[in-house]
Amino acid sequence: MPKKSMELQGPVQTNTKPSDNWRAGLNLQVTEPSLSTKEAAWSPINWSQTERVALVGFCFHANFNYHWLKGLERMWPGGGAKRISWKVLLDQLIAAPITISVFYIGLSTLEGRQDIFEDWREKFWTSYKTGVIYWSTMQAVNFLLVPPVARTVFVGGIALGWTVFLCHLRQAASPHNIRKVNKE
Repeated sequence: MPKKSMELQGPVQTNTKPSDNWRAGLNLQVTEPSLSTKEAAWSPINWSQTERVALVGFCFHANFNYHWLKGLERMWPGGGAKRISWKVLLDQLIAAPITISVFYIGLSTLEGRQDIFEDWREKFWTSYKTGVIYWSTMQAVNFLLVPPVARTVFVGGIALGWTVFLCHLRQAASPHNIRKVNKE
């Protein structure tokens, strides 16, 4: 009897579950920007922030990545320099702005901020420019070396480092965080 591929066994669950778990755990490494290194090492974990990051990852990012990568492979199946270049270019022009926007706006919405676009306005371009370098490289490797059935899992793994960066950038001295520190 032939082996079933991951896609035949339950594509969305198999491909998105590792991504959800990594996103939930990654926020444990990000500390408040106002704390010194010694204080940060012993500060309590911000579980509500961790839950919000996991919720955005679970509800949007993992599922979006699964369907996005599946769609790219349908439009431009296979490898080769030209096809991979098109996939990477489309990923950066279409998917990157969407996923970065959902990250910032989604977390601000879950926090109940009055201006849910504040973080997005302040940090989108820095995130996007950094992401063009990081994700173009990672997606080129993904499309070149990883079989289509495992691409979402690979993206979930590399998204761990990316989400740590976004959480750090988001918590860096923004007016919202400065106000929060001054109130305490």
